[in-house]
Amino acid sequence: MRASHRVVRIVLTAALAACSLTAVWRTSASSAPIAVPSASVPTQVAPADDLLALRDRMAQAIEDYWVPGQYAVAVTDLQTGESISVNGDRPQLSGCVVNLFALVQALRDVWTARYPIEDVDGLIAATIWSSNAITARDLYGIIGGGDVVSGVQRVARLINEDLALTAVVLDHPPAFDDSIGLSPDNWVTADAMNAALADLWHGEAIPERSWRDVLLYHMTQVKPGLNYLTAVVPEVVSHKNGFMWTPYGYVDNDVAIVRLQRGDAEYAYAISFLSEGVEDEYADIPLGQQLVFLAYEAMSARYP
Repeated sequence: MRASHRVVRIVLTAALAACSLTAVWRTSASSAPIAVPSASVPTQVAPADDLLALRDRMAQAIEDYWVPGQYAVAVTDLQTGESISVNGDRPQLSGCVVNLFALVQALRDVWTARYPIEDVDGLIAATIWSSNAITARDLYGIIGGGDVVSGVQRVARLINEDLALTAVVLDHPPAFDDSIGLSPDNWVTADAMNAALADLWHGEAIPERSWRDVLLYHMTQVKPGLNYLTAVVPEVVSHKNGFMWTPYGYVDNDVAIVRLQRGDAEYAYAISFLSEGVEDEYADIPLGQQLVFLAYEAMSARYP
């Protein structure tokens, strides 16, 4: 179905925005984790013609969009390792999508028995459910052994050393000032976020499958008001939002793993949509949804 036929016109209040400071607590320890297919990490290969055509359509959609802003998108086939992007290597303000790495670090710590799942499960769920900046900061504190700055330092090492995502800059918990002195802002690229999602899917970010499955499940449990970008497709979507206001315009980001269930087979792709400098709140949504549906059409054609 064409994106233009599926654009959802949504009016949200700032209180419902991702990275809001409204505390929302949600636990799901009793929920069964999802099953993730066993697969080795594919060697990155040059994208085939269908993905190159997708890239061209996405680039045209961004060029034609009537709302000024800085837009980037990346799509990765998690079966083959093929990846395409538009402005994918451009650093953009992260908002709360950078907290994906704190969630990963927390579950790596559970895997290595640094602390029990009960210490972080509710915070993970709440952070994802409403893109809650307060519970995210609490997670950094636990990761840091009681010190938020130490937690940020550990997550920054995970990003830049363990995962080798040098394009990502984490300086402080979004919406807070617990800085490690790297930058006034946190930065990501669409390409780097897709690489992180691929590492998560293939078990490199969290080697223990059961704890990776817990995170992928929690990432499907996002409140309805935040499912307006990557999660508008009719599939199971594990995603992390990031929204913030700046004096230069709004930031509205969403990164996701989309799973295509086709009978007994399951296929997956990663998609990251980043926007910043958008003058009117939520004015990026029609473009974001158009790009998301273009990707969905292309991946559904690959895996009908």
